[in-house]
Amino acid sequence: VTGVAISPDGARLASSGEDGTVRLWDARTGKAIATFTGHNGHVLGVVFSSDGTRLASGGADGTVRLWDVAASRPIANLVGHTSRVTGVAISPDGARLASSGEDGTVRLWDARTGKPIATLTGQRDKVSLAAFDPGSGRLATASGRTVRLWDARTGKPIATLTGHNGGVSTVVFSPDRGHLATASGRTVRLWDARTGKPIATLTGQGGPIGVVAFRPDGIYLASGSNGGIVRLWDAATGKPIATLTGHTDPIRVLFYGSDGSRLVSGDGSGMVNIWTTAWASDSFSAICSWVQIGLDRGAWKLYVPGENYQKICS
Repeated sequence: VTGVAISPDGARLASSGEDGTVRLWDARTGKAIATFTGHNGHVLGVVFSSDGTRLASGGADGTVRLWDVAASRPIANLVGHTSRVTGVAISPDGARLASSGEDGTVRLWDARTGKPIATLTGQRDKVSLAAFDPGSGRLATASGRTVRLWDARTGKPIATLTGHNGGVSTVVFSPDRGHLATASGRTVRLWDARTGKPIATLTGQGGPIGVVAFRPDGIYLASGSNGGIVRLWDAATGKPIATLTGHTDPIRVLFYGSDGSRLVSGDGSGMVNIWTTAWASDSFSAICSWVQIGLDRGAWKLYVPGENYQKICS
C-alpha cells in the first residue's frame, strides 16, 4: 500500500498499491467495494474529491487518472508528465487537480474534465508533493529541501520556504488556513501559510518523519515516523502532547476522520491502526482512551514526553 485516502463522509477508504491498482473499501466493515485498474506500474498516490464522487490517482507510468466512484469506472487519463507522478491533490472546491512529478514540474488540471490548465516550473529537483490550502487559493509544493507557495488560480509563485536540512517528506495546510506544516528528517516546521514566515520547529520524534496530519479543527497535529511512532503536538505552541505506539514498520499514511474523533495510521507492512482522538475538557484525560492502560511515571515519559507527571488513569 503506497497511499490511503478517506472519503469526506468517512464511509469509504481508497488505497493505492504497488500492484498497479486503486482499491475502494467500506471504512466501517473493511469489505472491498471496487478495484480500479489502468495504471501500468505502481500507483503512488490517491485522493478523493471534496464531494466524494471522484478519485484521482498518480502512477509510476507518468499518468494521472480520474475515476467515478459510484460507477466504478474511469473518467479521464491525464497525460503530460514525462516521468513518475509522485503525488496528486484536488482543491477543496473541486475545481483543480494538481499533480507533482519527478520531471520537476507541477501540473494543474481541470478536476472535472481532465483538461490541462497550467504547468508550474522552476524547481531544480523532482517535485515530491503538492497540497492545496482549504480555501483553494494557494498551493504548496516540495522539491528537495525547498517548499514553494503558489497562487493556485494563476500558477504564479508567492514565496519560497527554506530552512530544512534534508529533503521535505510532507506538506500540509491547517484547516483554518493559518499554518503550513512541512517535515524533513526528524523535524516538523510550522510556517505562516499566508506569508511563508517560520513560526515554530517541532523536534523529538526519534526517527525520520514521513507523514503529517492536522486535526480538522486545526488545534492538534500528528506526525508519523519511519520508526513506527505516531506523535501528537499542540499546533499553537509546538509542544508534544502524546506518543502513540503499536506499529513496527514505517508509518506511510496518517489522517484524521472528518469529525476529528479518529486518527488512522498505516505502516509499510499493511497494518492499520485507528485511534480514538476525541478530547475531554481536560485534554490529558483523553490519553487514557488512547493507550488503554494506567500511566505510571515511566509510561508517562513514553506517552507524554515533556509534560509533568499527572495521575490521570485509574
